[in-house]
Amino acid sequence: EYGDEQRHTISQRSRLLMPHRTGSSPQVERSGDSSRNSKALLRRLQQVSTHRPWITMATESAGVNGSYSGDAGMAALSSTYSGGAGVRIEWASSEYIQFTPASNPFVARPTTCNGQQTCNILITLSDFTTSDSTLSSWVSTAGGAWLCVGASQGWDTAWGIIPMDHSAWSIGCNSGAWAGRGAYYSDDDWGGGWVGVKDNGQDKASTTVTVGMTLKMTQALSLSYRGCYINDGTNRVDGDVGGKTVNECAWQARSLGVNVFGMEYPQGSQAAGEADCLTLASFPSMTSTNDSDCEAEGLWNGYHLGGAYRLAVYYLQACPSQYIDSASNLDGADQEWTYPANKSITGCAQACEDRSGCTSFEFNTVGTDNFKCGTYTGGTSNLMQSGQTSGWQSCVKACRASFV
Repeated sequence: EYGDEQRHTISQRSRLLMPHRTGSSPQVERSGDSSRNSKALLRRLQQVSTHRPWITMATESAGVNGSYSGDAGMAALSSTYSGGAGVRIEWASSEYIQFTPASNPFVARPTTCNGQQTCNILITLSDFTTSDSTLSSWVSTAGGAWLCVGASQGWDTAWGIIPMDHSAWSIGCNSGAWAGRGAYYSDDDWGGGWVGVKDNGQDKASTTVTVGMTLKMTQALSLSYRGCYINDGTNRVDGDVGGKTVNECAWQARSLGVNVFGMEYPQGSQAAGEADCLTLASFPSMTSTNDSDCEAEGLWNGYHLGGAYRLAVYYLQACPSQYIDSASNLDGADQEWTYPANKSITGCAQACEDRSGCTSFEFNTVGTDNFKCGTYTGGTSNLMQSGQTSGWQSCVKACRASFV
């Protein structure tokens, strides 16, 4: 499933205009390329947007006591999370909240104290979108959102997504008389479960108000920063799309089938952590410069966002860091199939690590074959001349790079 509903995004700063911003293509476009091709590519970009393949982690019905309302919170899902993965909560027929947490959100509720902000775990959310215009307005006004994992001594709400100007902390992620606004999962003291978006004074707990939910997660994308480049003069590449985070730009590149992308001119984007996104067919023919030139607004969660005419270039690697991507299909008599519990490519890589002599693996990334994982021990004999099937990724151990 793909999150292509109308998006409500956070805006924190006025949009600035960068001089000489030309071109509208999502891939490499030079001054001599036709406007017809540019427009066609832009339409394709608008269609694919930042679609991600979502893996269902949990489903709960309305009106029942949920599984994540006790002191353990969502800790049972902790092992399924990989850094940089997106999270999506769906409910009713078309409601959703979607974000990328700054750290693993699936943690137990803290037990040290209650009644203060610091008694809770607050995880900053980026790439925040929601179908609920009221919640979007609250988050936009506050300048961002947190996932609040409430203190275990609280008895109204177990956890929730709240705006950063939240001030109701007396009993975890809310206060008495149902004070607090956001989207909540109620505590088991009342009968826990997802209750959706609630304002001050609205009931935030009990099975009479739970609406059910589907909790989903994406696979994390493995990125490597490849340096800062001068995107100007005769070598300039246009076609930037504004207002993207690094994760959004990475998924945009993945949707277009390319592995290289760049971030440029964060000064011109609406929100902190966003910049112009430029997807590339290959590494650019540009002059490299100091990394500090791509830190016009500092580092954002460790990422370079570029600067004016300075492009921070990233390589999107499908395989985990100890492996390299391969376009070849894999096969052979030594083939062994497993189904990783966390339904992720990292789980498949672990299956390869656990198998003696494993040299490569292939993984069903989109779930059409239940996230099936095939491991191999035959080295070059497993690499077929045919290309890998759509929806599958082949990975070869880095020490075997010579035979990719």
